[in-house]
Amino acid sequence: MEAIDLQIAPPAQCARQLEQGKTDISLIPVAALFSIPNYEIISNYCIGATGKVRTVVLLSNDELHNVHTVYLDSDSRTSIMLVQILAKEYWKIAPSFQPYIEGQTISSGEACLLIGDKVFAKENQFAHCYDLAEQWIQFTELPFVFAVWASIRPLPDGFIEKFDNALNFGIHHIPNALTAPLPCSRETAIDYLTHNISYKLDENKRKGLTNFHDFLNKYKT
Repeated sequence: MEAIDLQIAPPAQCARQLEQGKTDISLIPVAALFSIPNYEIISNYCIGATGKVRTVVLLSNDELHNVHTVYLDSDSRTSIMLVQILAKEYWKIAPSFQPYIEGQTISSGEACLLIGDKVFAKENQFAHCYDLAEQWIQFTELPFVFAVWASIRPLPDGFIEKFDNALNFGIHHIPNALTAPLPCSRETAIDYLTHNISYKLDENKRKGLTNFHDFLNKYKT
């Protein structure tokens, strides 16, 4: 779309720039979205999961009921909140949550929350790999939404339709968008982007989003 000045930024920065009015629309992690006043979800597309998402996982050599310490990857507040909700509400465990330091050893009784591309190299190094999207779905019977397109200002007439059309085009041409270097094989990347990520923000995903929002409000201090 010629009308768009595309800027690439980490998730937390995307939220901060939208809140400060430095961008018109942003792809916002949902835990950050709820703290932005007067936001509006402007697209029918999102970053979500209806099964295993693969890149948001809890890794451990122990089963969940034996885990007493969880180390948290700081890259995603949404995933940190998700693992804490699942621990309390679904797994019924009360571990200590600590910051994760890249490369640290995970000992008996410990687990680490890992997020993003780094999971591809780590997912087979542990006895147990708990996919958090899959765990949420088992718990709630609803999909999970990690990020949505949002704005805090009115957009031009017809823009959202054009924007959604552009997103739809990209989703249907994923192999054409992949360029080296990749964090995994090209085949793995295509499979991940076409099967693990679910992009349509349908009614069930909106219900899952509302459910997650309700949990965040429940534990807000």
